Amino acid sequence: MDQYEKFVLEQCSYPGQGTFAGLEYTMLALGGEAREAQNEVKKSIRDEDSILTSDRRARILIELGDVLWYLVAAANELNSSLVQVAAMNEIRLRFRKKDQLPIG
Repeated sequence: MDQYEKFVLEQCSYPGQGTFAGLEYTMLALGGEAREAQNEVKKSIRDEDSILTSDRRARILIELGDVLWYLVAAANELNSSLVQVAAMNEIRLRFRKKDQLPIG
């Protein structure tokens, strides 16, 4: 993942990069790409596909790759990395699970 993150950061270019406008841009793009992935699933439901076709699956995976690209860029705009984002999320989830355990 570090290699992918380095690749993205070496070749990415977008409006406002390195400013708050860059964060805005990457977050809006991240949402847009997530919606495109969701739209492929919606089309599968609409077409009553009980099993994803290989073409539809490939299109969803392509869109998830775009989500990942913008996730890297957004984390970078916050002077962070996917490793840091994942670590923070793991801590939050562990505390959430701990809070849900019955006492005693």
